[in-house]
Amino acid sequence: MDKKGIDFGLSIYLVPAMFLLVLILIFYVIVFFVLGVAKAPDLTIRSESLSDSSKLNVLLTSPIEGYGDVSDFIINNHDSVDYKRFNEIIKPKLNNFPKPEYKNAFWNLIIEREDKKIFSIEASTIGASDYNKQYIYLPTKDKSLIKITLFLNCFDCGNKEVAKS
Repeated sequence: MDKKGIDFGLSIYLVPAMFLLVLILIFYVIVFFVLGVAKAPDLTIRSESLSDSSKLNVLLTSPIEGYGDVSDFIINNHDSVDYKRFNEIIKPKLNNFPKPEYKNAFWNLIIEREDKKIFSIEASTIGASDYNKQYIYLPTKDKSLIKITLFLNCFDCGNKEVAKS
């Protein structure tokens, strides 16, 4: 048994490889866990996520005595609407929609034709945010479009309160 030297070959490659692996692991821990690169930015529900059109559909399909429903009334009478009467019809329907309790919250309705407001029920507060923004386009007989927008304007509302409404 003639040994001419001790074999350090494995440790010459193993130690730097382990050191490099530990450095890479530390880098990934810092990037993903400490800096939060992989974290989801929205862990809670944001107002854009709540934008279903169910409330707008309920409003547009609610009946108006002598006219059919609200959407038929808007389509057939958009040029000659008695907005005072229309306001008396729509305002109670908007007030029946749920909104956060004990908050300064209002449901707003805007009806536009060719980017011009033809009717609006708007109540807002300074610093309020718009939640549950919903819109729909209705075609008219003259082939123009009427855009109807419904949203909740609420000051100091949290995402949990808005999600309950």
